[in-house]
Amino acid sequence: MSNLHSYYTIPTAIDKSVASVIEQQMKTVPLDTASVLGDEDERSDVMSLRNSKIHWIASDHWVAGMMAHFINVANIGCFHFDLNLWSEKIQYTVYDEVGANYGWHVDSMNSPHYHGLVRKLSMSLCLSDSSEYEGGELELVTDNDNFRKHTFKMNCGDAIIFPSTMRHRVKPITAGKRVSLVGWYAGPPLR
Repeated sequence: MSNLHSYYTIPTAIDKSVASVIEQQMKTVPLDTASVLGDEDERSDVMSLRNSKIHWIASDHWVAGMMAHFINVANIGCFHFDLNLWSEKIQYTVYDEVGANYGWHVDSMNSPHYHGLVRKLSMSLCLSDSSEYEGGELELVTDNDNFRKHTFKMNCGDAIIFPSTMRHRVKPITAGKRVSLVGWYAGPPLR
């Protein structure tokens, strides 16, 4: 596991058998086209910023409990944020066509939006083996002044936790299918 101040990686030991259980459960629900929060002007060209399919998983589902454990491990080991709960449901995300991506963005909001809380930690947990997709790397900007990036070709079970204020993206898929779970843990506004 990596214990850097800008992000935290965990080899969760979740293997394809666990990922398959999650994917089987998701096969019974329709996937929606992902959207982007913001005003109408920001949403006018959504497909160029974000092209993926999603389904929301309730924050009391067993998957959310498993992910909360990893968030807490990262927070204790690295971030030490004041955290309370998931800011909303867990996102099951599928990138399964050439060009599917999520452009540069941050997950934090300017003002509290969920019970007066703000997103503080973001998590991406990959359910696909790295051999199942080309492209689709997760990139984090760890130094805004010099636009220093870290790029991750995630494998099944890899989890990356990072501050929700950190710019990041999922590079375009060039072949195959990348599936992940994404969640945002929230706490009182930063002071």
